[in-house]
Amino acid sequence: MNVVRDRAEARWLPSRHHYALFRLFASLRYRFAKPQPVRGLMLMIDRDQSTLENFTTGLWMLATLIAFLAAQVGFLIAIPLSLIVIQLPLHTLGPLIRRVAKVPGQQATSIATLTLYALAAAYYTQSPTWIRYIAWQFLGILALNAIVSCILKPRHCILLFALIAPIALVLLWPYSPLAAIGVLALSHALVLYP
Repeated sequence: MNVVRDRAEARWLPSRHHYALFRLFASLRYRFAKPQPVRGLMLMIDRDQSTLENFTTGLWMLATLIAFLAAQVGFLIAIPLSLIVIQLPLHTLGPLIRRVAKVPGQQATSIATLTLYALAAAYYTQSPTWIRYIAWQFLGILALNAIVSCILKPRHCILLFALIAPIALVLLWPYSPLAAIGVLALSHALVLYP
């Protein structure tokens, strides 16, 4: 584990943040931070060391879940029910994904949780009630985080695009065969780009 000593501005190092939006903010903040020597200060360089990021993300996920449940059962029941439901991916799907996909436990739980939230949000976008705004907000922030992640790590984005391109080919083919072939060709060109 890496440690930075006697430098208060190190709290803004992007490597101390987990999600791309927070890494981008930390990058900009660190770039313009003035050196702040603080004797005796030790900061760990670990992806989950940002208190602001952890609490903001957790509160956002809980509020979104309360809204999704409230659309079905009402707010008074949704609040206590959400405290139980939010634990389900942690104890059910997380261990399953961990065994099947051979990924670390925290990453498996994140995959399970975000997939369930994205599926619920996709379902609620079709609703004619107020919940569609919450669903679109969730999907919008998820997409914004993905875009920022592509900016910060373009090679990962290119490889993901190469995996998604054949699926896009099949989905676009009935509407425009030329566009479908163009998407696949673009993905291959990006993989070959150094």
